[in-house]
Amino acid sequence: MDGLMHTLFALEDRKLIRIQNVDGLVCLRAEIAEGGTKAAELNSRLMSWEDEKAKLKAGKITKEEYDRWRYHYPDYDDSMIRVKIPPDIPMPKKRGRKPKKA
Repeated sequence: MDGLMHTLFALEDRKLIRIQNVDGLVCLRAEIAEGGTKAAELNSRLMSWEDEKAKLKAGKITKEEYDRWRYHYPDYDDSMIRVKIPPDIPMPKKRGRKPKKA
């Protein structure tokens, strides 16, 4: 638990999450306004997680499907767009005169 708490503190320092009390419940929120694109990405991932949990509660997916989604995240996350980035293309060799040997 100590390691988890320190991870959460670090995320707060980076302005990615904010802790707050909402109607007597402690909540962690993605700090989109101050955290920029990284916080927006975190928020998107948390929303994706919440969607999967809602599917489980509604009986749309099984516990096994939910666990597969969690344990292999983000492989089974359909909400994220992924593209393969081609490997770096080597630059062509320069042509010209070879340097003279001294």
